[in-house]
Amino acid sequence: MRENARSVALQALLQVEENEGYSNIVIDKALRAAELDARDAGLASTIFYGVLERRLTLDYYLVQCLKSPGKKLDPLVQAALRCGAYQILYLDRVPDSAAVNETVALVKAGKKLSAAGLVNGSLRALARQKDTLAAPQDLATKYSHPQPLVDCLRASMDEETLEAFLAADNDIPKTALQCNPLIAAPEQVASALDEAQIPYEPHPWLPGCFLVSGTGNLEALPLFQSGAVYVQDPAAKLAALAS
Repeated sequence: MRENARSVALQALLQVEENEGYSNIVIDKALRAAELDARDAGLASTIFYGVLERRLTLDYYLVQCLKSPGKKLDPLVQAALRCGAYQILYLDRVPDSAAVNETVALVKAGKKLSAAGLVNGSLRALARQKDTLAAPQDLATKYSHPQPLVDCLRASMDEETLEAFLAADNDIPKTALQCNPLIAAPEQVASALDEAQIPYEPHPWLPGCFLVSGTGNLEALPLFQSGAVYVQDPAAKLAALAS
């Protein structure tokens, strides 16, 4: 299977499904081995973590698009369907046609040729019907959280607060990079981020802090390797400044 953003995400998901490692360790190792550029590494990470976080919801919508929803799927085919569905439902910048075609290519590359038609038809149906499919009625499926956890939280908060909590828990936080003034000034860090084509924004109230996304494997960034930046939550940095 050729190494690109989607194939790296798929193989990492399969490894996690087989209980062969913690998710962050698995994807970081996969990104290092694939040597993807920053943009592709960011896409691979987004798909990987997105599928893990939204699995219950993705399966709910996919069942409505499968011709035989009760049929057990091959692990690779099931993981590929989730990857394609995540791109269709949650990644606005990825055209639906690309999500479908690239997922079919993954299945074929994984030597599951007999499932290519199923994947193609199911994802095309999802792309056509995504705005009209029946939405989940229960919070566990809607926000892809285990039902026992939802029940436990419900015991300590009202329904409106519970839904807001679950929705917030699915938000993908941006990574905070703190500038190391002993090595680089904030202006130099900003320039390096621009050169690496990494989206960022200065933290609204903490100088020398940059909020980034889509970086892929942070350890591969020259800025990180040189010690010019380090990862630290803004609240932790504020505590140090206030002491």
